[in-house]
Amino acid sequence: MTMEPSTAENDTYEAPAILGEEAIIFPNMEVNMMVRDPKGVAATAQAFREHNLIVLVPATSAKGAEGSIGTLVLLRRTVPAEGSGALSLWKGLWRVKIDRIVGEEPYLRVRFSRAGGSEDLPSQSALMKVVFGQIDEFVKAIPEIPSEIIAYLKGVDSPGKLADLCAYSPFFTRDERLDLLRTLDPEERLRKVNRLFERQLDTMKALAKVTPILECPVCIELADRALEQGPDARAQVAQEFLDHVVREHPDELLGLLVEKYGPAFMRRRALK
Repeated sequence: MTMEPSTAENDTYEAPAILGEEAIIFPNMEVNMMVRDPKGVAATAQAFREHNLIVLVPATSAKGAEGSIGTLVLLRRTVPAEGSGALSLWKGLWRVKIDRIVGEEPYLRVRFSRAGGSEDLPSQSALMKVVFGQIDEFVKAIPEIPSEIIAYLKGVDSPGKLADLCAYSPFFTRDERLDLLRTLDPEERLRKVNRLFERQLDTMKALAKVTPILECPVCIELADRALEQGPDARAQVAQEFLDHVVREHPDELLGLLVEKYGPAFMRRRALK
């Protein structure tokens, strides 16, 4: 159980904070994160002494953190890791704006205010229906996506929450996730997800029209050579094969990796 952080002034709050380029967590999501930096470990310990609350800021310096958007998270549990680090389970609560740095030793402490655009009200907007349709297209293309994830997404009733949950798509880059975190208006955030999904679906459709690896003359020739070679020479041909696939079939290779390993990673995250 926890409480809201104590109000400081003008509807601002104070809490320990952790900086990091990969510290991107969205409201409503639970994520395991390794904390190794001594200041981060100290901030985690201080959070336990207060309200089990901490601010994650996707920045590399205290100076760069001021004025940025981060996430207030609930620290559910933490266990010691190898060395001096800690593996912690976080649940995202609010988007927050970092107003100023209060202290930097022995851990970073920030003053912040709740950030948000228009209220994220329950809705069955046309845009939500479009994104649900895109999710259905992904399921058809990658049927191994865990059913638990799809059922959870289909039960979402507001555009902002749907956008935040979709932001964990393995197709999105770190910069795209950061842009979604900084987009405060729920409808605009979902529009960005819609555009990112559309781009990825277009890539998958284009991939379907490209000569696949199994029908590529160069791939077939290299595979035949590898099978004809002895063990010593086979590795060199295999390297040529992989170089060709990376250069000429990158999208299909990515699709194969997502198909092979994506469901396992997504299931692991969904069941945390």
